[in-house]
Amino acid sequence: MVTIKDVAKAAGVAVSTASYALNGSSKVSEKTRKKVMEIAEDMKYVPNTFAQNLKKTKTTKLIALIVYDLNSPYYDKVTKGIQDVAFLFGYSVIIFCEYNFGRDGSYNFLKEGIVDGAIIVGSSLTNDDIVNLSNEGLPLVLLDRKIEQSDICSVLINNKRGASEAVEYLISLGHKKIGFISGKENSYDNVGRTRGYIETLTKNGFKINKNYILQGGFTEKSGYDVMREFLNSSDDIPTAFFSANDEMLIGAMRAVHEKGLKVPEDIAFVGFDDIQAATYVRPKLTTIKSPIYEIGSFSGHMLFNLIKGRVNGSSITLDTELVVRESSGGKKADNKKYNIS
Repeated sequence: MVTIKDVAKAAGVAVSTASYALNGSSKVSEKTRKKVMEIAEDMKYVPNTFAQNLKKTKTTKLIALIVYDLNSPYYDKVTKGIQDVAFLFGYSVIIFCEYNFGRDGSYNFLKEGIVDGAIIVGSSLTNDDIVNLSNEGLPLVLLDRKIEQSDICSVLINNKRGASEAVEYLISLGHKKIGFISGKENSYDNVGRTRGYIETLTKNGFKINKNYILQGGFTEKSGYDVMREFLNSSDDIPTAFFSANDEMLIGAMRAVHEKGLKVPEDIAFVGFDDIQAATYVRPKLTTIKSPIYEIGSFSGHMLFNLIKGRVNGSSITLDTELVVRESSGGKKADNKKYNIS
């Protein structure tokens, strides 16, 4: 099936220019309009009448959640928070998974005008993509991502503070060699958690050992793979690890057990997020609790305020909390400071 993107490519113009030409907009010259129209006719292009009809209405009563991959327990609560708010406003949520369609798929989907606004989390859309969509008038909210020098709304987690609290806790338990299981290197949340890990160790007089930093990818498998490789290739093993999320921690613990080591007796762990599985695995995970449902809920309310024209350019940062369970192997004497469960 020929798409507007195919027509634009054949005409040597941007997709937006082709769209303007096909819709008779005065934003393009008559020469360009005729060229695009002729190419569209030759290619037997059929316009998306569903999307066009929706554009003509005041509201579609639809919002989009753009994610790269839903195969993560983190997104369950986020989605629930968004859907609950959408229901209150009489809206439905379309979930667009980039894993199947890629960055171009989500970008073109959002340009079609099918939704009144979108919430973007863990997406491969570039900052330029997002700014362009916002400049075209699409209300957008970013989750755990911020585009500097823009007025696009964000709902953020205090990643650096949460990571710092995790490392401080491990130091308080007497650990001198503390490693880090990193997520996707350049993601907004991983940058903050990495910074918290490094700055807290430095502040406490520790030298940063790059060999103790394992590069994962926020999945259970990546946590297992990097820990297994590390244990098989190194004789200098930290007594504790902070993991940038719980999924990698669960995978890492499996690799530790397969090596014949014990958690937390041989290696202690602290994770991040407090996903549902944190209380089901053994040992139960000590972790930094993210307000995951609230992230979704806040983003939903923010998006509907944007759609109604009530707010623009605001961001909110939500705090985290250390929850002490079993994987860290100790409970600090000052229990008032920590949530012991």
